[in-house]
Amino acid sequence: MRNPKRGGIYDKLDKLKASPWLQDVFDKLIYEEIREAVLNVTRPSRYDPLLYERHLSDVSRLLDRCLAYRRECADLERQAINRALEYQLFTDMKEYSEELTSQLTATLPLERTRDGQAATGNALQAVKNELKALSPAYIGGADSSQAAIEIQSAKKRTLDSILDLQTKYQKDLQLRHETPGHALNYAERRNRVVSLLKQDVAEAYEKALAACAGLQAQLAVSASKYPFPVPHEETQKDKDIDLLDNFVMWTRDVLAEFERYLSDETTFDLVIPLVQPYGLPDAVSKGFFYEKNAFMDLLASKADTAGRFSIDLSNAIPIGISGADHHVRLRGIGISASLVEPINQTLSWSAVIFLPPQPHPTAAFSKRKILRIDNAPTQLRPPIVLGRILPYSDGVNPVMNFGDEVWNAVLTGGTVIYLQPIVLNGSSDAPPDRGRATLNDLKVHVKIAAKTGFNPEDFRKKTLIRNAKRRVSGPRPSTRKK
Repeated sequence: MRNPKRGGIYDKLDKLKASPWLQDVFDKLIYEEIREAVLNVTRPSRYDPLLYERHLSDVSRLLDRCLAYRRECADLERQAINRALEYQLFTDMKEYSEELTSQLTATLPLERTRDGQAATGNALQAVKNELKALSPAYIGGADSSQAAIEIQSAKKRTLDSILDLQTKYQKDLQLRHETPGHALNYAERRNRVVSLLKQDVAEAYEKALAACAGLQAQLAVSASKYPFPVPHEETQKDKDIDLLDNFVMWTRDVLAEFERYLSDETTFDLVIPLVQPYGLPDAVSKGFFYEKNAFMDLLASKADTAGRFSIDLSNAIPIGISGADHHVRLRGIGISASLVEPINQTLSWSAVIFLPPQPHPTAAFSKRKILRIDNAPTQLRPPIVLGRILPYSDGVNPVMNFGDEVWNAVLTGGTVIYLQPIVLNGSSDAPPDRGRATLNDLKVHVKIAAKTGFNPEDFRKKTLIRNAKRRVSGPRPSTRKK
């Protein structure tokens, strides 16, 4: 239904809407199409909120396309309106053109003049006085009037032919506007662009919801000047004319805030051994995650827990940057093997890492259309599969994973490492004890991003919580919680 509050030119286009190139163009304006797409977005967002960098990059790219689509729609509307106005002008002027042609080529006055002059000339020929000398002048005038009548008739035929050609041109042009796939079918072209626009707006909005939730929940970053764009109620939908522009401004604002946040963030590497001392010792823990014997027993065990090691990597974060206000997040993870000399060249290992359940904040809206961040059930990340673990030695870089399975993950909770041997020599069998005699230790390599301090004491290692006496849980299910 047409919006009664539009006013302006839209209220004056009722006649034009019958034109084939304006059909469906003004029943729903571009901002209404955008509003409809946003209202149909799935909420809460189906995207991982902790992958906010990727989402913001996608949102920027999609909004660039949306602005281009909107410009293209506006250009098509302009061409459609111009063409419709031209056609309407031709239709309105055709009747006047026909009337003007009739007026300019009228022969009745000339016919009366001709008849009068011919009668006068004939009458003067019959008289016997000097007036008879005027007869040729009147007869000549009658002949001139007849010639003028013939010229007027020729003019009318010419003007009628011109008007017929113009009419045929307009009708042929109208057929082009109605032809599917034709370049002049403005309504069809606009509808195609609108479909692309709505699809990109919806994707951008859903990813923006996820990014907004993740940034606020993990980094406490939000736009400072522009609120998150939320559509108004149906009765106030005219206020959503600037919805796309507000969306663009929010994106620019939150990107600027995120850039300012990154300006003093530190990215650093940690190498965390499972067996060798790492943390600070105390009365309970000697500063390592696993005692040597417990580590070896897990390698050779026949139980379900064989080869499975569980540690809380957050215990390895330096004590001065482990608080919530430091916003510690994972950027990459890998494993290397500390081997017994001499190195067995026929044996290696693969590993699967299961990170702890990850927070899954969602963006929701109050009844007053104010954005709020809610805590949703945790979500499991896909496992990190390392096809081969390389030795821990000089000149050998460990195999690292920096993918979506790792990006921005939190470390608090049990991280499970499932170790399996692989044989590099086809004539050998995999050792049943997972290469216990060859493997001394496992090193977990992590790349961390966090807000750090400027005091060396901030990087002091903390006391570890030892895992040696604790039953180690197996790998978690690989399915994600919805």
